[in-house]
Amino acid sequence: RRSYMFWPQSRDARETGVNQTFGVYMAVSTERFIFLDTQPLMSHSLLDNLMYSDRSVDDPDTQIEIQSLQMLMFLQQVCHVIIVISDWSVDPTNTRCNN
Repeated sequence: RRSYMFWPQSRDARETGVNQTFGVYMAVSTERFIFLDTQPLMSHSLLDNLMYSDRSVDDPDTQIEIQSLQMLMFLQQVCHVIIVISDWSVDPTNTRCNN
């Protein structure tokens, strides 16, 4: 049996296009490295989830952008190194935000 630091995306999540991580997950290695796994930044799956689960939000695009910027600011405050992984083509918006 394999041991995962973070659970890989399930087949069901991959087929429906939803994200696996919500918020921030943390894991500590045996070498005392702290790894953080976050929900996707500025993701269509988050926008879709927000639009169908919370109808009281006036502008879901702005809400997702604010949430993503808050997550990015948190990561920049607490991390020495940030590794960005994208399963889509390079998004100029994310690249600009990460600088």
